[in-house]
Amino acid sequence: MANAQTLRRGDMTQGSIYRSILLFALPTFLTTLLNTFYNMADSIIVGQFVGAEALAAVGANNVTGMLMVSLFQGAGIGGGVYIAQLFGARRMDDISKAFNTMYVLSVLLAVGISVVFLAFGRPILRMMNTPENIFEDALLYFYIVTACQPGMAIYLSGSSALRSIGDTTAPLVFLIFTAILNVGLNLLFVVGMHMGVAGVAWATFISQYLSAVLVLWRTGRSRYAPITINQKSLRMDPQMAKIILRLGIPSALQMAVSSLGNLLVQRYTNLFGSAAVAASTTIHRLDVLVGLPCSSLGAALSVFFGQNLAARKTERLHKATEFGSVLCTGLTLVLSVLLYVLAEPAVRIFTQDAEIIHLGGQMFRMLCFFYWAMALNVVFTSLMRGAGDTTAVMVISVVGAVIRVPLAWLLAIRPEPMIFRNIFLASGICNLVMLAMSLVYYMTGNWKKKVVVTVDD
Repeated sequence: MANAQTLRRGDMTQGSIYRSILLFALPTFLTTLLNTFYNMADSIIVGQFVGAEALAAVGANNVTGMLMVSLFQGAGIGGGVYIAQLFGARRMDDISKAFNTMYVLSVLLAVGISVVFLAFGRPILRMMNTPENIFEDALLYFYIVTACQPGMAIYLSGSSALRSIGDTTAPLVFLIFTAILNVGLNLLFVVGMHMGVAGVAWATFISQYLSAVLVLWRTGRSRYAPITINQKSLRMDPQMAKIILRLGIPSALQMAVSSLGNLLVQRYTNLFGSAAVAASTTIHRLDVLVGLPCSSLGAALSVFFGQNLAARKTERLHKATEFGSVLCTGLTLVLSVLLYVLAEPAVRIFTQDAEIIHLGGQMFRMLCFFYWAMALNVVFTSLMRGAGDTTAVMVISVVGAVIRVPLAWLLAIRPEPMIFRNIFLASGICNLVMLAMSLVYYMTGNWKKKVVVTVDD
């Protein structure tokens, strides 16, 4: 058993509910914000210093990159939920084995998926209707970034698990360092050495593997729980692997189906030409910024619910739900109004091309009407995930993805510039559908029965 000081560091089962959630969410928000700028750096630097076609080449890989991440991130999500519940149940001796099992699973999945994607890179981009004028640059970027997925898997799964025991500072510090490094390498490779699209890809490659090394180093020196990470400890515990996969596979499938839906929409988007692809790239980058407050609060709520359900302190759950819903929705509404007004200047950060700025501004304004629904849906699905009910979250997300693809085609059936924005209208409508499903299921209370670890075990 851990001592009292260790328990207090990451414990969300006692004390002020609001303080616990905010102290967890703030470093997570800063980490996610930096990670977003980290990813945006590629697009900004290549768009400003190389050109619109290079920006489109990077953007043509957005969906395939998200698909790869979603396929191996399930182990990180499953591991994070399981470790949060182990922590809440005070089963400290099992946490080290859970970390090691999660890391091995993440790397095995990432290596396998990377090999498959590297083998079929060209057919994948052809299948997505990647415009011919950006195809070779897009393929080069695809190959290099795919090769860094194992490093990304270690960082993402490790960060998720560290946060689940209350260590929100280390992922933030590491990301600050690697984000600065990534921007510096981007400027060196693209501006100084004129490497173009390959330059931003290699900067990502180096930064991702360094972040993986830092997370592994921190895990073995955690002050929040006794964890051993070395060559001998990196083994899979069969029973823990089974639990992590049971929690993680629905999350991986959820994100994979959602990414597959995005891929099909991207394939249709590519028919509108490279300007539409570049505009869509900028919107996807900005779209992540709007979702940062609620995704950070959602991560805090997942850990809060996981720990408190495992500790059987269910009386704390209602206040946490109410607080998260009000705060998340309020912040998102403020951002939506602000970005509706500043749509074109926001797009101009990435490019000076007038056509892309106009298209991007129209698309962004469309999305601003629906962000509140996305925010509330994140709150309720985060609660379910923290409880261990990852299957319900998967079903809700799959339904949204299945609706979105044909709806995008129906609303933008003709490849004309102004009709293109209706693809984003389809995304907004799907947010409303998923929110309705999440709210109905949350009110049933069935998710409370899905916890896998309790203090009574």
